[in-house]
Amino acid sequence: MKLFAVLFCLIACSFATPIQNERFTLDADMLNGLMNMYVRLLKAMDPLYVKQAKLFESNGYVFEVKNAIMEGFSDVTHDISLEKNAPITTIKVSMSLLRTFGSVELWNCTLPLIYGSGSATFDLRRVQIVMEVGFNMTTMLFEPVVFKPSIEEIHFEITGANNDEEYSREFSKKVRESLNVLVNDPEMHASVAEQITAFLNGQYRSSPPTDCWWCPRLRVY
Repeated sequence: MKLFAVLFCLIACSFATPIQNERFTLDADMLNGLMNMYVRLLKAMDPLYVKQAKLFESNGYVFEVKNAIMEGFSDVTHDISLEKNAPITTIKVSMSLLRTFGSVELWNCTLPLIYGSGSATFDLRRVQIVMEVGFNMTTMLFEPVVFKPSIEEIHFEITGANNDEEYSREFSKKVRESLNVLVNDPEMHASVAEQITAFLNGQYRSSPPTDCWWCPRLRVY
C-alpha cells in the first residue's frame, strides 16, 4: 500500500507544480507512462524474498525475520484518464491488484508489548484504489477529491505472539478487522479525501495539521 501511496503523491505533485506558475497543463499519456514505469519496477522486485534480516535492534530489543517472501504485488492493472468539462479538468486514476500474499517462516521479537517467536502469513485479494482530482480554472482551486480504496478479502494469521496461541488468534482477528475498517470505511475515505484536497489547495504547505497522522510532511514552493 505504501507503494501505491507514493504513486498518488507523485500524481498530486504533478497537479500542484503547474499551479505555482499559474498554468494548468497535464498529459494523461505522461502519467500512464509514469505508471508503466512504476509497474515495471514492481515486476523487477516480485517476488520479494528475505532470507534473514533484523528489522529493528536497539537497547537490547530486536525484531528479526527469517525466510520471508511476498509475491503477486506486481500484477497491477491501471487506468489513467483526463476529462475536460470547462471550467473543470479532472484526472481519474484507478489501480487494482488481484492478489498479493506472503509468509514469514520464523519471526522473533523481544519488544515489551509484542514479543515471542512464530510464523505469519497474509493474503490480500482484489485490492482497488480509485482517485479523482479536479481543477477549476475559474476559481483556480482543486475540487473536492474523490478517494476510494477497497479490499474484498483480507487474510492474516500469526503464531507465537506473546508466546500465547490464544492471544495470537485474537491478535490476528484484530489485525484483519482493523485493516478492513481502515481501507473499506467510507468515513475514513471522506476524511482522507478532505485532507488531500486541503493539501493540494495549499493549506498545508508550510505546516501540516498535527491531528492528521498520514498527511505528507512536504513543503511545496
